[in-house]
Amino acid sequence: MGHANHHPTPGKSRTIASFLKKFIEDNPHVSREFEICRKSGLGTNQVYNLMSTRRNGKAHMPFSQKDIHDYLAKRKKEKTKGGDARAMFSYFEKMKEDNSDFFHVFRQADGGSLQDVFWVDAHIRATYEEFGDVVCFDTTYLTNQYKMPFANFVGVNHHGQSILLGCALVSRENADTFEWIFSHWLECMGGKAPIGILTDQDAAMRKALRSTMSETIHRWCLWHIAQKFCRKIGKNEEYLDLKEDLEHAIYDSLDGDEFEMNWATVMERYNLSESESDWLEDMYKERIMWVPAYLKHLFWAGMKTTQRVESINSFFDCYVDKHTALYEFAKSYCEAMEGRENAESKADESTARNIRQILTGFPIEEVFQKCYTDAKFNEVQRECTKMLYVNCVRRKMLDDALEEYELEDRVWVKPKYSRKEILTKRKIKHMMLLFGLNNQTEVPEKYILRRWRKDVERKYTKVKVMYHDPLKTEAVCRYDKLQVLFDPICKKASSYKETVDIVVEIFQLLDIRLDEKISMLDRQNDVTQSEELMLGTPSSVCLEKVFDSPLRTEHEGSCVGGESVPRSVEYQGLDSGSNDGYGFPSGSVDGVTPLLDPFKPPAPDHRTTSYRFRSCTEYPKRPPMKEQMNLNCDYCNKDVTQTDVAAAAAADDDDDATQIDQGPSYPASEKPTSRKAAAPRKPAAPRKPAAPRKPASPRKGKKALE
Repeated sequence: MGHANHHPTPGKSRTIASFLKKFIEDNPHVSREFEICRKSGLGTNQVYNLMSTRRNGKAHMPFSQKDIHDYLAKRKKEKTKGGDARAMFSYFEKMKEDNSDFFHVFRQADGGSLQDVFWVDAHIRATYEEFGDVVCFDTTYLTNQYKMPFANFVGVNHHGQSILLGCALVSRENADTFEWIFSHWLECMGGKAPIGILTDQDAAMRKALRSTMSETIHRWCLWHIAQKFCRKIGKNEEYLDLKEDLEHAIYDSLDGDEFEMNWATVMERYNLSESESDWLEDMYKERIMWVPAYLKHLFWAGMKTTQRVESINSFFDCYVDKHTALYEFAKSYCEAMEGRENAESKADESTARNIRQILTGFPIEEVFQKCYTDAKFNEVQRECTKMLYVNCVRRKMLDDALEEYELEDRVWVKPKYSRKEILTKRKIKHMMLLFGLNNQTEVPEKYILRRWRKDVERKYTKVKVMYHDPLKTEAVCRYDKLQVLFDPICKKASSYKETVDIVVEIFQLLDIRLDEKISMLDRQNDVTQSEELMLGTPSSVCLEKVFDSPLRTEHEGSCVGGESVPRSVEYQGLDSGSNDGYGFPSGSVDGVTPLLDPFKPPAPDHRTTSYRFRSCTEYPKRPPMKEQMNLNCDYCNKDVTQTDVAAAAAADDDDDATQIDQGPSYPASEKPTSRKAAAPRKPAAPRKPAAPRKPASPRKGKKALE
């Protein structure tokens, strides 16, 4: 039934599929609302229920739930028409158009598939200037459908919050990949390397850091090393005491000499096996990489472990999952960064609005109250509270410039799961007490760190987080502006029926005037487009042609140091004059290399084959034994005759005489220990053919009686 010459009534139009889809196409603000709700995590059913609630029930909905699903599926297919990787880098190039400081680079494998990608936005680059002194690097986060590890650089801001300072998706975790990441990270950060960097105990990372950031102090995560105690020395008979003494030597040694003395005492006290002794000896040789006594002279912003990275990873869990595609990952990254900026802004507002009260009245506490953020001043205040339990027992002048103090600390610490009390050796409160003993009311400027201050203006706060919303077109922005203006008018007019009639009358006149204006503007646009076609200047670029055209390489190898990167081709965001308009380079060195999606690991099978219980649909390597066959199974009886069964049973009797008595064989790791041997099954007797059915007697009815 066609509807080309007339429009059905509104009630009937809601049941015609063509009109439902046309309604969505003619109302872009409705389709935009679909995508916004879907991006917020709502399912199709939830989106439909939400919009039907606004329209006073599903009976008044001009579209169905299936229409929403079809539209979203169509949009997703359009976005990934040229491939998932191309869609991701098209999004990156649009972000670069919004802000030229956005940096991204990627490289391909031999077959053209995406191998590694690295990006840093303008906000991160500005943040690194303030908080780039100490960073953590980690690659343990794995959340996308291509199983590519998410490598990230993490730092600490002035509130003690974890901040992202760079990220990448990598295909391999080797020295070449890490060197590629570190080189480009330094390049986009202006060649400024951090003072210190924390990583896990990875040899590939260590090798890459030595070649790219040789002046940076490399430190291993202390938490990861402590977690290995149970695996490496857990079999020792005195494991609990050994672990406690090792932790005392590691955490309570004030300098390297004291640590070496405590470590030697532990090695002499306990009887260690060869493997335990070898592992502890290896860790002792690398003590400058992880023991706090050798690293305490450097500033680490309170970081001893890579748990800062784990907090960032857990934060990203709210935005991505294991099914996230590449182009979705790029958008989710922007949303996550916007959330981190919002958390920092709230902390700034809280610090400016709420001032923590003085607890002890020490002059040093008042100094830090005025200049430090609330989170950091809280740490200072805890140390000031501990000063109340420290007493000066004796003072001794050693010379004109040196004085010795003997302090009595009444605080004892009993760590969790510890069986004895240990005297604390923290010295922060001791140093603060000496200021009070010498009537020092001012703190030297070198002890007030700029990175923790709240009274300084930071450049990165003026740089907005990069976020490109393809739905935010000019028409959508104008619609949002009108909606903001009309909402208060509708609210005011809905109070009385007379005011509603006034608004309806004005809207009808406004509709007529808008139709006249739109028709006039359409005629002007048609004339302009005709003139452009006559002059040979197209007004737009066809997106399909761009995606259909092959991708060409700009240069091969690493852009840092001139060293080539084997088995990879590298691309970087270029100026508009040297690419195809969507960020894909147009130059060529050694031929055409189209950009393909990275390899996607196959999904796991629905069922894993078991050694203990074989199903009838699993082909054995030879005809199955008589005891392992199910003669009642149609599949087992399909291709195996009784002769084959007898031959297989005879072969098994000769080769594996014990197997029939003990049941089916198992791998060593899965062999049951307490199961009794099952008696061999006897083959089931063949079924007797069923007796032929008797013909049914005629029904008793009117015809039968006749």
